Amino acid sequence: MNAPEPATMIDAHTLVERARQRAWVPADLSESDWSLALDPAVADALDAAARHWIAAHGTDRDAWSPERAINALDSATRPLAQAWMARLVGDGPGVLRITGLPPAPNELHSAARLFLIGCAMGEPVPQVLDGVYVVDVADQGRPWSEPDVRAFATPVALPFHVDGGHVSGLACVRHAPEGGQLFVTSSEHVIAETVARWPETAAWLQRPLPHDRHDEQQPGQEAVFWERVLEPVPGGLHVFFVDWYIRRAARHPGVDVPEALLQTLDRVLAVANEPASMLPIARAPGDLVWVDNRRTLHARTEYRDDPRPGHHRLMHRMWLNEPSG
Repeated sequence: MNAPEPATMIDAHTLVERARQRAWVPADLSESDWSLALDPAVADALDAAARHWIAAHGTDRDAWSPERAINALDSATRPLAQAWMARLVGDGPGVLRITGLPPAPNELHSAARLFLIGCAMGEPVPQVLDGVYVVDVADQGRPWSEPDVRAFATPVALPFHVDGGHVSGLACVRHAPEGGQLFVTSSEHVIAETVARWPETAAWLQRPLPHDRHDEQQPGQEAVFWERVLEPVPGGLHVFFVDWYIRRAARHPGVDVPEALLQTLDRVLAVANEPASMLPIARAPGDLVWVDNRRTLHARTEYRDDPRPGHHRLMHRMWLNEPSG
């Protein structure tokens, strides 16, 4: 399986300087830089929209249509959602926690509320092959060691990574009794520090690398896809980093994941996991957290579930792209 030819590369010094243009560490931020509290009237309007949506469009989440949901929020609330997207992908840190929504009365209401907000913010991205836009982030009882098991369906600690889409959002439904802490870091800070300390990593981070499809390839697709970690953009970098996708690609015949590449992945994670790099995000049931996947990485600690039926840890997740218009 042949790797694509690498694109033109930036030297390590230039790469560090470019990454530092928008990099941040938590000490640079105040809570108001990355968190906002909703006015109660806005929260009420969002809850009313979710109730109306379920009544009009049913309880089958897999059948919900983004085209029908675009204008589901009222004329006062929709511009707020659009402003949240503009803030998220603008010059700020690339993370936005929204508080002030009450805990959802049930799981379906939480999913509907996230779906309507997301459809007003941007263009929803399917998360699985059959076009589901809101998924349950919960332990599904299968080990992550199985190649077709997605990380979000397990309770294990998730290393710093990105999700699909330009941005991703999590709605908190229920916490676990232990663990499940969310951390966010500036991917540009992580890359700048990694390359500054180990200049030899610059080449690996700019080279197309194999990523495992987790047995979800469509007919005619290879079992891996090729993607660079770094993409230079005006004013900085966009980062695509999911280290276990790269590590697991080695299970396929003809795919080479050399030791020097594994060492580069380890070094990126070492910088991301430094306490000075990690912004902890506390969440209460009802809260939303949105992250810009091109400028941040996020991680989760391992959690222990409540074994009682209906008490397991549950988050709802949605992926979006910026509006094409």
